[in-house]
Amino acid sequence: EDFRGEVSWNFEKFLVNGAGVVVGRFRSAVEPSDERLTDAIDTLLATP
Repeated sequence: EDFRGEVSWNFEKFLVNGAGVVVGRFRSAVEPSDERLTDAIDTLLATP
């Protein structure tokens, strides 16, 4: 997936793997506790 583009507002979140590659992007409207974000973090942490 392509995560390029302008950051539209502060609090936009980028999920970056251990190699420094952006693997997720969540707009500022997505709360830190949003299940979409927490599930993506959990999945990334479970990846060796």
